[in-house]
Amino acid sequence: MYARELAVQGIGLSDTSLIEEGRRLKEKYNQPDNRVHIWTRDRALKSHEPDAEPLL
Repeated sequence: MYARELAVQGIGLSDTSLIEEGRRLKEKYNQPDNRVHIWTRDRALKSHEPDAEPLL
């Protein structure tokens, strides 16, 4: 997954582990009230979070 999807976008292994953990948690706790976010200011990383945060 890393080489095909994320490395070509310039996303490193540390950020990749956060993305993968977010996906794993989303799959494990997939309920309507559960949301998974990645708390970061890095736009490239934020774009991979499983659930988009609502705009304020």
